[in-house]
Amino acid sequence: NEFNDRGVNVSWYGAKGDGITDDTAAIQSAFDSNPNGHIVFNSNKTYAINKPLQITTGLTVDGNMAILKLLTKSDCLLNIFTSGLVFKNFWLKKPNDIQAFGMKIQGNANYFDNIHSRNGNWVSFIYGVAVKESHFSRIRVDNDPTNKLGTIFELNYSINNTISDSFIGYAVNGILLNNVPAPINDDNPTAYYNEGLMIDNTTIVKCNVAINVRHGTSINISNSVLDFCGDYGICLDAGQALMVTNTWIAVTGAQGTSVGVYD
Repeated sequence: NEFNDRGVNVSWYGAKGDGITDDTAAIQSAFDSNPNGHIVFNSNKTYAINKPLQITTGLTVDGNMAILKLLTKSDCLLNIFTSGLVFKNFWLKKPNDIQAFGMKIQGNANYFDNIHSRNGNWVSFIYGVAVKESHFSRIRVDNDPTNKLGTIFELNYSINNTISDSFIGYAVNGILLNNVPAPINDDNPTAYYNEGLMIDNTTIVKCNVAINVRHGTSINISNSVLDFCGDYGICLDAGQALMVTNTWIAVTGAQGTSVGVYD
């Protein structure tokens, strides 16, 4: 019970947090040795990661605003395949010459809070497939302002999720609800599209499209700011039941559209 209250520190498994030593194996050992446990990191530390960290049980992971820094070419920094995860209080970083995803996520009822990244160029910072009933709050991600690339949030075949109290920007897409048909797994080749997303009290700036709904149903956007958008504030390609309330939208392009239908 004391371990659950105070948390198991990754330093007990050999993680140095000096930004140079490869801490991947030590952190992975802490995750794997304490399934559904409480894992903590030391604040003001930088943990060097050289391959994706795998989270496969419903841990509570508190970074205390430590940095997880991807040092080498890799598919992603975090690969999350579980339900009931609490993941909070982290900076995620990588060199700009490395193309990678930030967090790949699949599972139900996960909670992500107070996750930050600055001046990156993530392919997609949060890439979700079959994410259900999960919540993302206080996500602060600015891609490289000098070379807007990638997407901050990308959701595929995801149901009943919320994004709130966040600030994201400097990307091709701020939030992308994608329509790429693909199997969820080999046993279930039939994919389904996004349904049920609430975006509240969120600011999206300097994106070509702030919220790009390529296929989505029951999308609710409220109390938000979509500013300095390039082509669209909100673009609806396919879907239904899009509700926008109490939201500021401004576009910079001469042909820009605040809320529009692409096709």
